Amino acid sequence: MLGNMPHISSQRILCGLGHGALLVAAAGGGLPGQAPAAAARLDVLAYALQLRIEPAAQQLTGTAELRAAVRASGARVELDLDPTMVVAAVRCQGRAVAFEQSAGRLVVRDPALATLSPGSDLGLAVDYRGQPRTAVDPPWRGGFVWAKTAGGLPWLASVGIGDGGRFWFPCHDDRHDLAQFELQVTVPKGLVAVSSGILQGEPAARGDEQVWHWRTASPLMPAQLALQVGPFTVLRETFTSSSGTIVPVQWFVLPERAAVAKRRLPQFLDQMRVFEQLFGAYPFATEKYGLVEVPYPGSAHPNLLAYGGGWRDEQFDALHCGLLAQSWWGNQLVVAGWRDLWLQEGFAAYAQL
Repeated sequence: MLGNMPHISSQRILCGLGHGALLVAAAGGGLPGQAPAAAARLDVLAYALQLRIEPAAQQLTGTAELRAAVRASGARVELDLDPTMVVAAVRCQGRAVAFEQSAGRLVVRDPALATLSPGSDLGLAVDYRGQPRTAVDPPWRGGFVWAKTAGGLPWLASVGIGDGGRFWFPCHDDRHDLAQFELQVTVPKGLVAVSSGILQGEPAARGDEQVWHWRTASPLMPAQLALQVGPFTVLRETFTSSSGTIVPVQWFVLPERAAVAKRRLPQFLDQMRVFEQLFGAYPFATEKYGLVEVPYPGSAHPNLLAYGGGWRDEQFDALHCGLLAQSWWGNQLVVAGWRDLWLQEGFAAYAQL
């Protein structure tokens, strides 16, 4: 799967970041009772996630494939992974290798890692499963929001800001390591799995389940990757960007609020036109302008705004305005640390005035 994913490079603004190789692990800090071995320095280029969501059990089963470029060789690789996710197996270059989980890290050890020269490609695959932790105070703390619709159907959403993507997949959870993502998400029939990027055809049926396939075109940090699941109705439209690109508009809303959302569509597209006049062409025009209804206040994932405003039929929707503004001032700005988040939130607040 990863073999078909091209190398991508970030064109985002890196705030407070010097040039240099990206790290999958910092040097030193081995497991208890072991001498620390030099950690490989890698630049993760692409992730391919095959996930199965069981809403009733709040369970996730997955395989994560990572493709990386070696910057400096070492005898081990470390990835970030929340302790709620239990690893069953790890493969390096297609071979089963030894691994340990400790203090929120997945440590992979293989002597062959040290023989890789700079510039080499490295492939890792991790099989894992678990019950993702519940998000506390979303969107400000990461985890899953597990909810149900008024009709009792499953409705869940990922939240990554502040805590990253480690709570639901193994990754190099660094704000500066941007990569391409591909997801194949299996959910019970009747549910829609929504993510960042472009939907790859219609969902594939597998018995009483179906598989939704998404692929990003823009590089993302793990914290920005979104996954939302619910019994959504999809509203489709197009928007002609100032760049001349015809942008697909995809709104994933609960059926009971579809009529209200449809009435709100012209106002939201008007906000898009104003921001293009002020800030330039919409940055994710080749993917989509996506909006998905979520059971928490909301967050600004690239090309998929998580909207928790309840689709109130107001004259001016300030929540959507602030989320949309971050398509330029949040999702195109990589801050050096979370204390610099005001650079994102400040411009978004300004755009609401």
